[in-house]
Amino acid sequence: MRIVPKPWGREVIFAENERYAGKILYLEAGHSLSLQYHEKKDETIYVLEGEMQLTVEVDGALRELTLRAGDTHRIRPLVRHRMRAE
Repeated sequence: MRIVPKPWGREVIFAENERYAGKILYLEAGHSLSLQYHEKKDETIYVLEGEMQLTVEVDGALRELTLRAGDTHRIRPLVRHRMRAE
């Protein structure tokens, strides 16, 4: 396991190989990740605690979703998205 400091918090990487990465993201309140997409990566977000705003592309338009503790959301490849901690 390794910890990677980030401007928005930190990543805890608990599994990693050429085909898979298991990460826990800790976003500090008021911080966000950049708007991004992945060409191949299919990811699932699970909110462990707190609340976050997920900006996600739906039918070509960006929409805002509020995710709370226990919520999940799947993001398929090529879908633009951003996470922001409340």
